[in-house]
Amino acid sequence: MNQTGILIFVSVILLIFVAFDTYFLIKWKKLVAIRQWKKLYFQIPLIISIIMLLLFIYVTYGRVLNDEKNSSVNIAFMITSIWYLPKIIIVPIMFFWDTIKGFYRLLRNLFTKKSVKSEIPIVKSRRKFVQNVTWSFAGIPFIAAFKGILHTAYDFKVHRIDLPLIKLSPELDGLKIIQISDLHFGSFYSREPLLDALFTINNLHPDLIFITGDFVNFNPKEMDFGFDIMEKLKAKHGIYACLGNHDHYMSKPDHQYLLSFFDDSPVRLLNNENTVLNINGKNINIAGVDNYGSRQTFGDFDKALAGLNNTDPTLLLCHDPTNWDRFLRGKSDVDVTFSGHTHGGQLGFDLLGKHYSPVTWAYKQYAGLYHDSDQYLYVNRGLGMSGPPIRLGVNPEITLFTLKTPDFVT
Repeated sequence: MNQTGILIFVSVILLIFVAFDTYFLIKWKKLVAIRQWKKLYFQIPLIISIIMLLLFIYVTYGRVLNDEKNSSVNIAFMITSIWYLPKIIIVPIMFFWDTIKGFYRLLRNLFTKKSVKSEIPIVKSRRKFVQNVTWSFAGIPFIAAFKGILHTAYDFKVHRIDLPLIKLSPELDGLKIIQISDLHFGSFYSREPLLDALFTINNLHPDLIFITGDFVNFNPKEMDFGFDIMEKLKAKHGIYACLGNHDHYMSKPDHQYLLSFFDDSPVRLLNNENTVLNINGKNINIAGVDNYGSRQTFGDFDKALAGLNNTDPTLLLCHDPTNWDRFLRGKSDVDVTFSGHTHGGQLGFDLLGKHYSPVTWAYKQYAGLYHDSDQYLYVNRGLGMSGPPIRLGVNPEITLFTLKTPDFVT
């Protein structure tokens, strides 16, 4: 996706936000009129809406067209997100309720005789109570968005996973692997959260570190902001990475600039290639594939896995989890596929022991561990964010895997 495509996409999003904002203001203006409040109660939100529109245009320019990392752009993005995102929930509910009321009025007018005044008088106090409750509930998404942007978005959670691998030698039992994904350096308002992540990861003393793609949003200049921090990660047997779809949303020269960061870096990029590590006298295969998915076909799985001894455990870095079903599950000798891409949806909630997120509509495997027989897929929820700078019910993730030899393996 080039800059023109990105601008078209963002413009469509902006039009949707403006439409939702307009509908919300119409409803608010009606309430102000019914309550006979001063016009100022409507004029102030109207002025704020205009300011937010201009601010969103500034954010679009700063994130897509401007080459320099600008903290003011990220702050403006947070502010506009708090203003617009709650209305994605509020406005459809309002519209649905208005549709029901309109349908009810239509039926009442059709089937009620005008000569018979049998209508139950509407008690004003009851209507006022309903309006108060409705608008009070409308405030909840704003509170949630505020919390999701300013707190949860950078509240890293460490997930600890034991992985029993049938091919794992006892000499490799207890091997510790850290996975992080979807760093999206441009989504951080400052370097402090990245430094917190660095401190957390290094204190876990991993043997290996995997980074599964999406280092940037759209601009390779974002690498200047945080890649040096990633280079300070410490792992006994190395740091390995693959690319994601966002790492290709740019021109070829810009992509080459992004790739240049891996030259002479402790972070080794496995771009459709593999390596064999000998640890404690036993081999373990590490492979990485370029992105395949999101209308991209840069990945070459045959090339990435070529020449590997299938009697040794094979760990694959693959950004897009849909490839597990497409190329790997039951079709390859890959033991564990480490993916990201979905961000766990960034929005979700737990209810009766189950987790719900809109991302489940798009992805069969969207967060956490999945397995089929002796093959595993892990979908990391990501460190950074794509799109709105918000996480609600889905914390950014650092995953610590401990490889285990199954008890029945001798």
